[in-house]
Amino acid sequence: MKIFNYAFLVFSLMSNWVFVQNATCQESKKPAIDSFTYSKWKSVDGIILSNDGRYAYYVINNEPVGSFTMVVKECKGNWELRVPGGHDFRFAADSHRGMFLKPNDTLCIIKLGGTISDEIANVKEYGIAPTGIGGWFVYRNIGENSIAVRSFSTKDKRLYLGVNSYTFSSDGSFLLLNVENKDGNNISHTLSKVDFPSLKMTNIWTGYVIEKVVISASSKVFAFTTSSNTSGNKSMWFWSQKSLKPYLLFDNLAERMGPDVELGELLSIEDDDKCIFFLGGKKNHIKRERVDSSTVNIWSYFDAKLRPGQVNSVNDEKYFSATVNVETKYISKLTNEDEWVSNTNPSKNVSLICGPSGNGDLMESEWNDSAKITTYLSLLKSSEKRPFELKELGDSWISPNGKFVVCYDRTNACFVSYDVATSTYRSIAGDIDTSKTSLISYYTKDRAYDRPRGIAGWLENDESVLLYDRFDIWLVDPMGIRKSINLTNGYGYKNNIVFYLALADYSGGCVKKGEYLILNALNIGNKQNGFYRVLSNKQSNPEELTMGNYIYQLIRNPYVPYICNFFPIKAKNASRYIVRRMSATEAPNYFFTEDFRSFIPISDVQPEKEYNWYFTELHKWRDLNGGMLQGVLYKPENFDSTKKYPVIIHYYEKKSYGLNMFIKPENLTSSCDINIPTYVSNGYLVFTPDIDYKVGEPMNGTYSSVVSAAKYLSTFTFVNAQRIGIGGCSFGGIQTNYLVTHSTLFAAAYSACSMSDFVSAYGGLFSGRAGLQSYFEPGGQARMGGTLWQATDAYIKNSAIFSADKVTTPVLIMQVTGDPVMPFAQAVEFFTALRRLGKRAWLLEYTDTPTHGVSGISAKDFSVRMFQFFNHYLKDEPAPMWMTRGIPAKMKGIDNGLKLDSSGVPGKGLLKESLSGR
Repeated sequence: MKIFNYAFLVFSLMSNWVFVQNATCQESKKPAIDSFTYSKWKSVDGIILSNDGRYAYYVINNEPVGSFTMVVKECKGNWELRVPGGHDFRFAADSHRGMFLKPNDTLCIIKLGGTISDEIANVKEYGIAPTGIGGWFVYRNIGENSIAVRSFSTKDKRLYLGVNSYTFSSDGSFLLLNVENKDGNNISHTLSKVDFPSLKMTNIWTGYVIEKVVISASSKVFAFTTSSNTSGNKSMWFWSQKSLKPYLLFDNLAERMGPDVELGELLSIEDDDKCIFFLGGKKNHIKRERVDSSTVNIWSYFDAKLRPGQVNSVNDEKYFSATVNVETKYISKLTNEDEWVSNTNPSKNVSLICGPSGNGDLMESEWNDSAKITTYLSLLKSSEKRPFELKELGDSWISPNGKFVVCYDRTNACFVSYDVATSTYRSIAGDIDTSKTSLISYYTKDRAYDRPRGIAGWLENDESVLLYDRFDIWLVDPMGIRKSINLTNGYGYKNNIVFYLALADYSGGCVKKGEYLILNALNIGNKQNGFYRVLSNKQSNPEELTMGNYIYQLIRNPYVPYICNFFPIKAKNASRYIVRRMSATEAPNYFFTEDFRSFIPISDVQPEKEYNWYFTELHKWRDLNGGMLQGVLYKPENFDSTKKYPVIIHYYEKKSYGLNMFIKPENLTSSCDINIPTYVSNGYLVFTPDIDYKVGEPMNGTYSSVVSAAKYLSTFTFVNAQRIGIGGCSFGGIQTNYLVTHSTLFAAAYSACSMSDFVSAYGGLFSGRAGLQSYFEPGGQARMGGTLWQATDAYIKNSAIFSADKVTTPVLIMQVTGDPVMPFAQAVEFFTALRRLGKRAWLLEYTDTPTHGVSGISAKDFSVRMFQFFNHYLKDEPAPMWMTRGIPAKMKGIDNGLKLDSSGVPGKGLLKESLSGR
């Protein structure tokens, strides 16, 4: 067997370069990926770390096929326990034991590092105290209305009858029981408190129904809601260690807040146990008599919201946030029905509330005054609401101690600090030199609006705020007095590395002065990912901990799936961590680390090694406008440079960030796109170019990027230049429609869930309720930069429909009938144009789910048909009958047309004369 190791090969090709990695090319006898592969693909999930960081738990999906295996493992040792079908695992607070359920409903107690020490049969559910002395746990047997309370240190148990539900306190010192009492036909409920370790039970309250119980983080107080069997009113009660008896906060919210208002869900207890957050709602029972039998719907130009949006809003559940002070019993409405809490620090009495200025739809907030978002500060104790004077706010953040609100002023393109105590606004970070790197996110530079990367964190006592610029991290004085400090010393800018704070603990919390901060790092040039560290209060070059051709964590990167944004998991009581790492040739697995330099494997699930997998190359070339672009070329493991391969160019914004991403084999990726592992494993090359856009002419960027990519690929001897296909979904589908109407380079194309006519789409509806204009106007993904009347020629120029007569490429169109994002009419408009012009085109309409993409049986169907489509046009295989003969409506569900037609090819359409150029 010949093996060529391209572990780290860099070579130049005129003005272009190729970076080859993760590649082991060989004469592979491994099978290709097929549809049977999808259902048996193994993966890891559900990682949990013990409080001391010595043990980890995770699940292996599809081991065995159709099931799963539970794994508990020593992080720095050889001990491991595997239980097929084991589930609902939890670590005890002391990190000495764990519990789980077997498939036969047996509750097992294991001694970590040892074996199963105890088993309890026929268990339906169980719970463990989160902390506390003695390691208390409860369980309920199948068919029983009682629960048993036990400690790990003894097998003695105490039974409590008629328990509907239970809740542990945060400190593990007590347990609350919701007990059902039956007296003939009468049923009541009692809330009881069981103290540990005495197991003494105290009845707190008895009544009709106990709906929810919430215990404060301090475990010193709790609140609960009840309802009456006579009036139906819901009540809220409060208990504290001081009084030891519950007292009523209110028993009828409508009496306190107006008619048609009722208590919703109890949320939390905040502000040093003095304030309870809850939801309220409007009763939806108002009946109106019809004055006539007219069927007319009147759409008016001064309606704040379009008619369909109004209709949907009538049926929407209306909730608002509110608080009640446990001492004064004063109820304060925090938000109205259409508002939301954008940021809150309830323990410090401060919340930021956002909402439309009127009744408008937020989709129209860029132009509709009644939909423009307003922000105000809410002070919980005084119920004071202060409107923000700044009109065009970006993201806003409250400091940990509630002293400041820091926000981005979009109007003046600067950060502003608001002093809560003095109501003073101060411009901050003005001394940061933005001539080299701005405060705006790297990922939004081609949009018609500026969006900052924002706040990284805060130093203790709100002394300083950590701000991101495009690459680096700054320490900024919220008072605007002290000079700003570049903590990372411009290292990110100089080395093309984007830094983020890597740990979830930093978000919204305090960073200790002088401590080392763990940074997540992404090299924009070569896409390497890893970790650095830097002091929290001193300017210095960050210290590299690890960097490589992996994805550990890509934070706020809009071009990769959310699976790539995995925050390291920290042990509660130790500086020990679990990270997840993947590469193009290594499935995601968990690793243990204490220093982010060395990593010990926790899981080792590598199903890709059983198949003809892929490896990736990062390429760079010049587009037609002279700019430099990057793209990823996917090659099969058994790549043979003496062969000529068909290529599919697949695009969506900037996909080069997926260079080191592991793509799971499945029917479709993101519910509407080709699955790259499947195609590459079956003899295709796939290329994913980045696209640089220009506001006002986005399709010019598409054309320049994709056409130049096709020409660049054609220079390689292993590429069949006559067999290059293209395709994309959503915005990628829009680009496909444009490309086939402006280029004759491509042998086949698919367009899924897309648009073809910006002019007609501009006046369409999003989700059947709001206007689509915002998709095209400033800030929208279509990047048209203005209204239809401001840029009429540009809307026409960027719309594929007006050049449909130029199409020479066979096109496969897929659209969901009820697609809420891209109207089905857009697919019909493009298809009927191609049909009228005699072009080779097929429209796959899926009617089962009103979603932006397909799933289930529809995903399988589209996957198969798209594969057949490309196999015919790019590999010269026979076309299926659905392509050569179609499927008449009367044969739907009887003949799927998937059988290959060896006797025919897709022939001429209905057109009898050429309409080209007309």
